Amino acid sequence: MDTSGALIGAEERGRHRRLTLIIIATAAILALGAGRMSLALFTDQETVDGTFSSGSIDLNAAAIDALTLTTSNMMPGDSVTDDVVVQN
Repeated sequence: MDTSGALIGAEERGRHRRLTLIIIATAAILALGAGRMSLALFTDQETVDGTFSSGSIDLNAAAIDALTLTTSNMMPGDSVTDDVVVQN
């Protein structure tokens, strides 16, 4: 009775099982590391000293009416630019 074939199959299954476990363990470690990194990124805190305030812009109706943008002879894909001065 020759049992060498059965032993080779059992050894190969053992190697395959160890390789599968190593791959699963590596994937789990990488997933945990990625989770810890994202948690660190989203829970970081920083303190900044500064003053924030709001302002207002007075839009002069006469100045707005005086703006002209020439759009004659335009075709699809053409573009026109112009400067608008806004004062606070």
